Amino acid sequence: MKIVCRLTENGKRNKVYFEINSIEELEKLLKNPPFVQDRRYKVLDFLKFHEDDVDYINSIIHTDQIFNRNDLFVKFLHKIFKYKTKNTVGYWRCRGHEDSTISNRIFEHQSKLGKLSSSSRFTNPDYKKSMTNCIEYWLNRGFSPEESLSRLKERQSTFSLEKCIKKHGIEVGTALFSERQKKWIRSLYHGKSDESIIEMNKKKFSNKFGKASGSSLKVFLPLVEKLKSSTIISDSECFFGHGENREFYLYDRYSKSMYFYDFTIPKLKVIVEFNGETWHPRKEDVSWKPISCVNKTRDELIDKEDRKDLLAKEFGFSILKLWDSTSESDNVELAFDFIKNRYLEENSIDL
Repeated sequence: MKIVCRLTENGKRNKVYFEINSIEELEKLLKNPPFVQDRRYKVLDFLKFHEDDVDYINSIIHTDQIFNRNDLFVKFLHKIFKYKTKNTVGYWRCRGHEDSTISNRIFEHQSKLGKLSSSSRFTNPDYKKSMTNCIEYWLNRGFSPEESLSRLKERQSTFSLEKCIKKHGIEVGTALFSERQKKWIRSLYHGKSDESIIEMNKKKFSNKFGKASGSSLKVFLPLVEKLKSSTIISDSECFFGHGENREFYLYDRYSKSMYFYDFTIPKLKVIVEFNGETWHPRKEDVSWKPISCVNKTRDELIDKEDRKDLLAKEFGFSILKLWDSTSESDNVELAFDFIKNRYLEENSIDL
């Protein structure tokens, strides 16, 4: 095959013929064409021809056909390199890239486009006014700040527990929402070290978690006073999420999760958990169902509780479970006896 092109030399345009007798010669020509002013002949990201195209290319090379610059050669290239977007596997495959590297190529290309897109957003002052998920969009349409905030919240709530339950029912909807949240957490933590995850969770939980519920404090505050009066332990050695005091937590490296415990005395290796039966199912109560704002099923909650207990036991803690259906005074006594016995064992004191 011959390729004809017009090159300008010394102010004159002359016809130049390039004779191709092998695939190797054609590959070399496409990688670094001598007629660089005509960029149509240079195939971007080209390494070599794919094996699926070899027979067709050979059939063309071993002919006396002449390809001119205007039509035939460009059409010839288009038939081989028919994939034009770098987001497709075909684009990279027909240019000779190995299948094992293609996914990385696509990822790099999409990341580059994402960065370009993000930078253009910040430099465009009208961008936020055109996006419904920005409050500027609603303010620009004459809504008050309160109305704009309400509409923005409604717009951003494209996937919520309430919508899942409304569409699929409480059991299926809760399970679907829970699975979606798990996937989100996995993607959030992907590639991060355990130390980074712990710091992320500390910031996340700084205001919302690590604090005791009002009902549990009706048990824990009298319990602390009783422990202090019995000189078993000081209040500074108890962690139960009251005032500046935060709940004690353990980090599970396997599931990359932080578990908070209601009342902990690390020195004695004891944990007291206070469970409200509205939020925590008993294993023996198979009829228990979560209320609408709980985004986990009964089995998922029990499984989480089991993993939480197992983690504490792996760290050497003993656990007592209290329930809000038991009277506050009885719960105080149960917890006090549990901690007292552990204190006596720790100090090798016979009753």
